[in-house]
Amino acid sequence: MINRLLGNRYEILEKIGEGGMAYVYKARCRLLNRIVAIKMLKPEFGKDEEFIEKFKNEAQSAASLNQQNIINIYDVGQDEDISYIVMEYVDGENLKDLIHKKGAIDQELMVSISRQIALALEEAHSKKIVHRDIKSQNIMLTKNNMVKVADFGIAKAVSSSTITAVGSIMGSVHYFSPEQARGGYVDERSDIYSLGIVMYEMITGKLPFEGDTPVNIALKHIQEELRFSDSDNISAEIKDVIRKATQKSADRRYKTVSDLIRDLDYIKENRAFENNFSDETYHTQQIVPDDQYKILFTDVSESRDVNRQAETRKPKSEIRKSKESEEESGISPGNQDRSKIVMIVVGALIAALVFVGAIFMINGGFGGIGDTDRIETPEFTGKTFAQAQALALESGIEIVLAGEEVNNLYEPGLIVRQDPEAGTKIAEGDSVNVTISAEKKEEVVVPELTGKKVEEASKLIADAKLEESVEYKFDEAIEENIVIDQTPRAGDRVEAGQTVKITVSMGKEENNIELPTVLGKSEQEARNILKNFDLKVSYREDRNQSEGIVLSQNPSPGQKMSTGSEVGIVVNKYEKPKEISYSMVISLPKDRETVRVQIKDVTKDSFIYDKTVKPSEIGEVLEVEVRGLPGETREYNVYLDGDFSSIYANPKVQF
Repeated sequence: MINRLLGNRYEILEKIGEGGMAYVYKARCRLLNRIVAIKMLKPEFGKDEEFIEKFKNEAQSAASLNQQNIINIYDVGQDEDISYIVMEYVDGENLKDLIHKKGAIDQELMVSISRQIALALEEAHSKKIVHRDIKSQNIMLTKNNMVKVADFGIAKAVSSSTITAVGSIMGSVHYFSPEQARGGYVDERSDIYSLGIVMYEMITGKLPFEGDTPVNIALKHIQEELRFSDSDNISAEIKDVIRKATQKSADRRYKTVSDLIRDLDYIKENRAFENNFSDETYHTQQIVPDDQYKILFTDVSESRDVNRQAETRKPKSEIRKSKESEEESGISPGNQDRSKIVMIVVGALIAALVFVGAIFMINGGFGGIGDTDRIETPEFTGKTFAQAQALALESGIEIVLAGEEVNNLYEPGLIVRQDPEAGTKIAEGDSVNVTISAEKKEEVVVPELTGKKVEEASKLIADAKLEESVEYKFDEAIEENIVIDQTPRAGDRVEAGQTVKITVSMGKEENNIELPTVLGKSEQEARNILKNFDLKVSYREDRNQSEGIVLSQNPSPGQKMSTGSEVGIVVNKYEKPKEISYSMVISLPKDRETVRVQIKDVTKDSFIYDKTVKPSEIGEVLEVEVRGLPGETREYNVYLDGDFSSIYANPKVQF
């Protein structure tokens, strides 16, 4: 593919990425002489003409978006059997890679990135385009942290083709909204949920829900609450925004992404990310605290406390508006409390009546009134989840993945059970839980491992298609490296890939120590160190080396030894010959009160004498002692007040 000319215009330069449905290449547009990115559909997606047409239409629709945080789409085309999209090339990295490198992102930067993503979504939503696949892999960052969101409109074209391909959706399912996981209706609020998951990933450095399969992860989006760790140093305001964006019910999320942007602006302007308060002390303007949803289920005194707490959480501007409206209406705080009590009681009564009425209608009411609008649950067993989704959509109901189980009657991927059962009458919009057949893993027999050497046991475990976990312990009776125990037991039948734990003997326990290093130490230092470890010393001299240090030791440092063992050390005992002295006699000028005398050792290129003397005090003669080894010859230069004295030019001294 490299160097290929696509569409007689785009020269492919290098491959820069790969996703579930496409390869991404860096290319040069020869017509406009600019670098672009080209997304090419994989062959399995390029054979369906209806899908290709839908893909082109969605890409062209996304090309109408014009906002600085959206990757521009320049062209959509086909060259022989290759369908491709030409996009703006972003010189940077995607958000997933940044999180992988850095972990949790600074709160201020997180707010900035989140706001830019939200602005991109705001532009798309204003033109009725839902992204459907917001995830950190689709968020590009330039070198100055400008956000570029990719793949607008494309997810809609591929959703029906990718839902059954586990490898394709494994990355996206981490960001699915609950309604996407159920195969239900998707709108702008699904993008808000996915953005909330991306925000959580940025601020914590991890995804909120993990699992072995897409089904497991999707179930967690539907059933489990998003939680923050107690150790996360995150401001309460940011947590509240993320919780609001990721509510399980779309109706309880932000109604529009513009509302989310307003909260992010509030946090940014007030630098709320610097206030790491507890979750109970503050909520931003747009966020409804969870306790307000529970107000009908508290007693009167609790409701007063909740309202007072909610009041203290409001910004000052909101509190001021509330007080002004009270004064204009003439309602005193006391009357207002009584009004709230009445409203709570009336609300509770209405809720009870609605509940009783619903039960009444479900059970047939007056001779079966209510059955006329009810739907007969279709038969989903034996179908794929994608087929069941289509049938559920046609029937006006939702389908929910309840889990997986091994079932010998159905092929993996087919629905084996549904609740309610086929034929049951349910209301339009109700959901049906389905369970999918999981792939049955191969069963193997655990081999006999006890009594065998650890190397042999490891091979037997691998041959049986099992994993190995090894634990070591001392044993008085069994020699070293022999397996003394195993779990599961020999002969048990287990799934392939299961871990077998073996316990291996370390032999009889001795007071073993790790031999320290004494290399480079003096003889006495070495003896002291080894004595501290209860080790004996054997000593040998080497008279051919410089004096003073341990040259070698045996055994080598780091080896295991029992206390009382002997360590051999070699210490040098080379004796240097003694230096002898020679007196240099220097005549000084008689006409100077002081003279600076410098003597330079030419042989070593260094000054050995540098002093100022008074000639009159020393008889105008200076005697300087120089030292050298027997048989050695040295040359010296003498300087008087900085001037070279030719009288003493390179006098050679033979020691």
